[in-house]
Amino acid sequence: MVGSVAAARGEGAVRKGPYIQNLTRNSVTVMVETRPERSCSVLVRDARGQQLQRVTDRPSVMHEIVLGDLESGHRYSYSVQCEGADVGGGEFATAPDSDSPFMFVVFGDSRSMPGAHSSVIERIRAEVPDFLLGTGDLVNEGGIESDWQTFFEI
Repeated sequence: MVGSVAAARGEGAVRKGPYIQNLTRNSVTVMVETRPERSCSVLVRDARGQQLQRVTDRPSVMHEIVLGDLESGHRYSYSVQCEGADVGGGEFATAPDSDSPFMFVVFGDSRSMPGAHSSVIERIRAEVPDFLLGTGDLVNEGGIESDWQTFFEI
């Protein structure tokens, strides 16, 4: 899928993402920013690779695609398409029940050292935590688009 991601980004379609947020026991939100406005969809598969659902968003530049009706404590894969171009995807695990063990990572202050930030992210990816908590100071200047672009590229 890497070639497809590069092609979609080269056309100027995808600015940021896909990335996930608002993970609960039964849902997750997949985020994608596109330029210009496009329609995007997310395909979700279970651990066996069986397609569970496809959710399509209306044409927009900022997509917040909510995936619901998921089982707690399960791992899923997802892929994103924006108007026919494969954008990317990944995996996520829904929040476990309260008595289940889990692993998480806390990090922050990635704002002014992209090389160090990249190293931390690669280490986090190697651990495959159930969730990540960012403590803040993600970028140096919140109003500067290029700072956010660097953050999301990493």
